[in-house]
Amino acid sequence: MKYRELFQFEPITSIIQLTKTGEKSLAKDLVHSFVVSKDMENLFTKRILPNLQFDQYADNKALMIVGNYGTGKSHMMSVIASIAEDADYLQELQYPELRKEATCIAGKFKVLRLEIGGVATPLERIILRNELEPFLESQGISFHFPESDTISNFKPGFERMMEEYSRKFPETGLLLVIDEMLEFLQSKEENDLIRDLGFLRQMSEFCQYSKFRLVYGVQESIFDNPRFRFVASSIARVKERTEMVEIKKSDIKFIVQERILKKTADQKVIIREYLEQFRPYYNSLSSNFEEFVNFFPVHPDFLNSFEKMIAIET
Repeated sequence: MKYRELFQFEPITSIIQLTKTGEKSLAKDLVHSFVVSKDMENLFTKRILPNLQFDQYADNKALMIVGNYGTGKSHMMSVIASIAEDADYLQELQYPELRKEATCIAGKFKVLRLEIGGVATPLERIILRNELEPFLESQGISFHFPESDTISNFKPGFERMMEEYSRKFPETGLLLVIDEMLEFLQSKEENDLIRDLGFLRQMSEFCQYSKFRLVYGVQESIFDNPRFRFVASSIARVKERTEMVEIKKSDIKFIVQERILKKTADQKVIIREYLEQFRPYYNSLSSNFEEFVNFFPVHPDFLNSFEKMIAIET
């Protein structure tokens, strides 16, 4: 047995651009290749799907997906968006129980996907003018939000928008999926950030009593982030109406095991026989023997080393 035989995985896209994942061929591949641990599957069934569905009354909140680069955050968001938009993608999902649970959102939404960079434009202008209005126009709905300097808050505008939307799509919700939100928020000065967080809070609150849903991704949680300590009260108000879903280290290890280092039963027998000779000399090998077998020839603690690496984007 050669080392190269232990690395059997389908090619993956290193960087997933959320705005491109609405393309049918890409969406199908992303749903089919989606891998979740048992803990992440439980998060889907108990927290993600209940907050997205609208068939039953619930205290629906916005969803904040937390995961650093390379953790599969954008992949997860693309799968949520694809299934919500088209029920046919359900058959590509490899987990029967999750497939069954996801029927509550499958094909029940029109989906608007967008990525936001570190720009100075106010969040409400990006969402309302630059994105939502053109999206609604593409769906045959002519609607214009009132100017921000003429209103006391944004929720009445969202209510009128959904009234118009429901006239044309009475059985369909509207899902807004935003990636790279952290980069946008970090670029703002205090007053502008407070304004953007206020708009984010109002969008999140609107999810409670409408068919509008919001999912956004960040590299790290904004709720306990020291960089936002100076706007702690605004952050706290956003947190009240947000369900945080964090991609943990155990989830990443499971994905690596299943997608990159997946082994046959025969391969595991050979690896066990090989590692057995070293077992008496290493406590970690003895106590976590099966984990070493599953990850061979990679050390199970590889993620600890990756976390210490400093990545610089250019």
